Amino acid sequence: MRYLPVLLLAACTASYGDLELDAEPGVVGVGLTASYTVMQHSCLGDCWTEAPSALTATIHSGSAVTVDVVDLALGSFAVTGVAPGSGSVLVTGDGDVSTILTFSVEPVAATTLFVHRPINATDEPLSDVTGAVNVFAGTTFPISQANVSAGNGPLGGNAPLVFDPGTTRASFYPTCDCVATGTAVGRGTITAPLAQLPVTVVDGSAIAEFSFGETGSTLVLPSSYDGTDRLLFPTDSAGDPILGAGPDAIFTVGDPSIVGLGSNGVLHGVLHTISLVPLRPGTTSLDITWGNVHKTYTVVSG
Repeated sequence: MRYLPVLLLAACTASYGDLELDAEPGVVGVGLTASYTVMQHSCLGDCWTEAPSALTATIHSGSAVTVDVVDLALGSFAVTGVAPGSGSVLVTGDGDVSTILTFSVEPVAATTLFVHRPINATDEPLSDVTGAVNVFAGTTFPISQANVSAGNGPLGGNAPLVFDPGTTRASFYPTCDCVATGTAVGRGTITAPLAQLPVTVVDGSAIAEFSFGETGSTLVLPSSYDGTDRLLFPTDSAGDPILGAGPDAIFTVGDPSIVGLGSNGVLHGVLHTISLVPLRPGTTSLDITWGNVHKTYTVVSG
């Protein structure tokens, strides 16, 4: 009698651990929608963290919040505050691992709409642009918001925004709360239930002054770096900042063997950059014409 060998295969399956959110559930404002990204610990020999392949979010208790969106592709869900009080949400990922998240909800007392400017050339934070926004044509920029309770405590979530393009021919994209200004100058308005943000679209003729964000007329470039982008800050006749790349700045160097020129660019959609390349130690001049404004700088390389 012949005996045939039998090969037994044991299936290897991952074990699933805790769910984590990118932000702690906190106090959400009435009428505000807060989004959360979910990650889950998984182990199969080694352990790692990734978005779960299965995700549900349902109301567990209370009626202060609703679950609006569960986006499996993004591994995220969104809740909206609908009434003062508290409520909890049951979130379930792979392996039926669940967690219960409790949210408090308070009325919104005030909303501030603004445009965030992330960094500047000296690594010091730039002030957010509030009250009104001047922006170059051909710019796409995001609208940020801050909501507070009656006690001035921060509230999670964002209010719905509505854009009236007015004479700008600009477009609004709710998926990112972004405005694309197009080519026409004019005025429009971003509106939230408790706030407004006027938007004025301008061209290069609105530039009344510009600077590198530093005092004086001397720029010092590093000697061991093959290129550096410098931020150029334009302002209008009232001294208010203008956001976006705007028209290209025209710049020339007195001695191109000391400093080379790159190109104009834009950072984060709201800051104009020009590229200066230190080639050898020395001192030369840099002439910049932007809009109707002309300035001359001294550049020290190395």
